[in-house]
Amino acid sequence: RAASIGVVIKGGSALERLARGRAMLFDKTGTLIQGHPVLSDVVTASGRFSADEVLRLAASLDQVSAHVLASAIVTRGTRRGLALEFPRDLAEVHSYGLQGTAGSRRVKVGKASWIVGEPAPPWARRVRRRADIAEMVGRIVGVDTVVADCDPADKLAAIERESAVAETIMVGDGINDAPALAAAGVGVALAARGATATSEAADVVLTVDRINALADAIL
Repeated sequence: RAASIGVVIKGGSALERLARGRAMLFDKTGTLIQGHPVLSDVVTASGRFSADEVLRLAASLDQVSAHVLASAIVTRGTRRGLALEFPRDLAEVHSYGLQGTAGSRRVKVGKASWIVGEPAPPWARRVRRRADIAEMVGRIVGVDTVVADCDPADKLAAIERESAVAETIMVGDGINDAPALAAAGVGVALAARGATATSEAADVVLTVDRINALADAIL
């Protein structure tokens, strides 16, 4: 039965815990959201830099990034005919972003909290309210709670909170999900899109790109 629906379950204990699960947590990007991300707009904090210059600098850095959103930024920059530069002095800050030099500019691309700090300045809060994708996705899929802008430690904390009151199932596909998958009652990896480390940390592996396969496995 498991093989026919594209689910690998690592042992009888994992199968039993899967049946007992009462709280299910999903990573959003790559798990609930599919398709190719598209850059919809560029908003600047002031008139110091034009939108095209901000895009050019971000796209220059993202040429060497493997992040799921990087290709959308680079694609928009090249389609606008911007002169991208090969970045130097690159450093990745795990789970937060990428920094380096493009031309004569030091550039950061990543989470808003890492770049502008907390509390976010008013302009950043206005932009976030205008395009809160996590909340929108949560309403569409009908989840009870949305927790946005999570790093691996935040995901672990969410697992611990839910595990205190119910048996948990965590579903994810990215390498940043591996600690949360290991901490949950049952960790489920979407291997069709995910990383090897995630699959190794999981108790259950979906070999097909369909979340409903997990429902079949639970039943």
